[in-house]
Amino acid sequence: SRATPGAEAIFEGSAPVSMPGELLKASGQARFFWILIRTLTAILIVPVCEELAFRGYLLRRLVAEDFEAVGFERVGAVSIALSSLCFGLMHGERWLVGTIAGALFALAIRRRGSIADAVSAHAVANALLAASVLIWDQWRFW
Repeated sequence: SRATPGAEAIFEGSAPVSMPGELLKASGQARFFWILIRTLTAILIVPVCEELAFRGYLLRRLVAEDFEAVGFERVGAVSIALSSLCFGLMHGERWLVGTIAGALFALAIRRRGSIADAVSAHAVANALLAASVLIWDQWRFW
């Protein structure tokens, strides 16, 4: 009998996935700077850009055309679900995990009405992903 897939089906198990060959071929200094820039971008820039697009704009635009007039406390389940699905689909194969993360980021905004909460949550999530890549050799996440 076949076992029911658990969380490992979503997260693809924990077996290490090696650093990509092109990065391995790079000099130590080039590899260091690539990893540094990739990590800083993932933690400092990506969360701001994606949260402004998906929660700052789309989440509220799904409520009203004049999205700037929509307070985050007014967003409902439909706009959270649709904007989160769009966010998830942008993450390719990991669309389900991306959708769940998007919903959590939207709920963080709705709770206190501040996009900074979603940006912070997103930055922490990306920092944890970077740590899993660098500490546990989980290069599949990059």
